[in-house]
Amino acid sequence: MTSYKEAGVDVEAKEKAIEEIKASVKETFTEDVLSAATTFKFGGTISLKRLMGYKEPVLVLSTDGVGTKMIIAEKMKRFGTVGVDILNHSINDVLTSGAKAMFFLDYIASSRLDVKAVKEIVAGIAKECKRQGIVLAGGETAEMPGVYHDGMHELTGTVGGVVERENIIDGTRIKEGDVLLGLASSGLHTNGYSLARKIFFEDNNYSCDDKIEELGTTLGNALLATHREYATPVLPLVEKKLVNGIVHITGGGFPGNMPRVMPKGLGARVKLGSWDVLPIFKLMQKLGNVGDEEMLRTFNMGIGLVLVVSRENAAEVKKMINEEVYEIGDVVAGEGVQYEGS
Repeated sequence: MTSYKEAGVDVEAKEKAIEEIKASVKETFTEDVLSAATTFKFGGTISLKRLMGYKEPVLVLSTDGVGTKMIIAEKMKRFGTVGVDILNHSINDVLTSGAKAMFFLDYIASSRLDVKAVKEIVAGIAKECKRQGIVLAGGETAEMPGVYHDGMHELTGTVGGVVERENIIDGTRIKEGDVLLGLASSGLHTNGYSLARKIFFEDNNYSCDDKIEELGTTLGNALLATHREYATPVLPLVEKKLVNGIVHITGGGFPGNMPRVMPKGLGARVKLGSWDVLPIFKLMQKLGNVGDEEMLRTFNMGIGLVLVVSRENAAEVKKMINEEVYEIGDVVAGEGVQYEGS
């Protein structure tokens, strides 16, 4: 008799994976989680009692994926960091509205379920959730032979955050003359990997194990550098109403993301050379003979988050953030992104 397993789907492996990750998920639970059991059934249940302390709480939701960075994780058989990637990417997305992430759900799909990989991914997510006080409310795994190449996984996630309505950051307070303050990225984060893989692996025959002097580590380690979160330094600024706009520099780079927060008739003037471009971007540009414009619309180039602040608040914002902050430009009349310098 023909079985589901013969068709490529191993239900027992899925059940084993769920059992393996239960402990990690439960470590993220707070008193808001009504029942641990429901998280492993059809839906997680979280009390909203904590929101009663808000005058008018607004939920901010976002969903995204790790993308082809998963291919690097597959090559290196290291899956813990991509779990952190999808969580932090999502946290930063809701942060752009001023929201603090409260709960997270993951989705892991593959051609054939790898229990070890799933366990590592979820453990990475759970560890970071616990550190940041976020509930890992549940998730889903799916085997889809024929949809994915053998050995490949897809990782996506959905985050829910909350912000007081009067504190929502929607860009309406942005005005001409505001300052653009950039916070450093930790690497490629979760964008531009298709071009990075072409440059390094297809065109220049590198392997993940190659030690590269300019990077101070192996290529694989550099490419798997985790997507950093910015909620820790930025949320206190939101509470003090010191920020007029927040831009997460993800897919599309500066030209694809800066206009998303700008009011009609205003644009961003970015001063090239005003921050430290990370070595991995310089190396890719050299090896791939990639033009400046293409680099800027594909990668974050070393700036993962941009704060738009009033000029009179810039000094206080820099003082409150416990790291180097780059003044990378200002808001000008016009549309889109203009570049100045080199």
